[in-house]
Amino acid sequence: MIFSVSFAFAESGGDILDRKNGFRDIKFGTNINKIEGLLRTDQEHPWQSVSQNVSCFKRKNDRLEIFNKPLNSIIYCFYKDSFFNVIITTQGPSSKSILYDFCKALNSGTDYKIGDGLSIGSCLVEGKNTKFIANVRIYENKDRDNGTFDLMSKKFESQIEKEKLSDF
Repeated sequence: MIFSVSFAFAESGGDILDRKNGFRDIKFGTNINKIEGLLRTDQEHPWQSVSQNVSCFKRKNDRLEIFNKPLNSIIYCFYKDSFFNVIITTQGPSSKSILYDFCKALNSGTDYKIGDGLSIGSCLVEGKNTKFIANVRIYENKDRDNGTFDLMSKKFESQIEKEKLSDF
């Protein structure tokens, strides 16, 4: 009698991020001049306070939805003209389900911290080359819920941090 045993392992969230290596049709490291429809944004990005070499844009005609749910904005950031970061923001009741969908797609759990009328749902997934951070503020009034979903290249994050330290 012969027995065969096989094991199926789910791909880790970090492996999924590293394989994708970007957002939608843009890979991390893509030069800004190769991306059509970029419009400078007035939204301040935290990296801009760290490095003058960071510039952020929206895309003309960008599809403001993910997992068939509406988004507030998608901001694409570049370091020395190379794509390194995308920030997605949400507002309203869909914020919590987008957090769940992202974390599920990345084979990750979701952490919740509960406080006075406010919960915070979060998810952190890291690969060798990429990192995903999600934070959703969940209120008793679901219309106030809001989320920030941050996907970045660790290579460029490291370069910006080194630049910041060299300024001292």
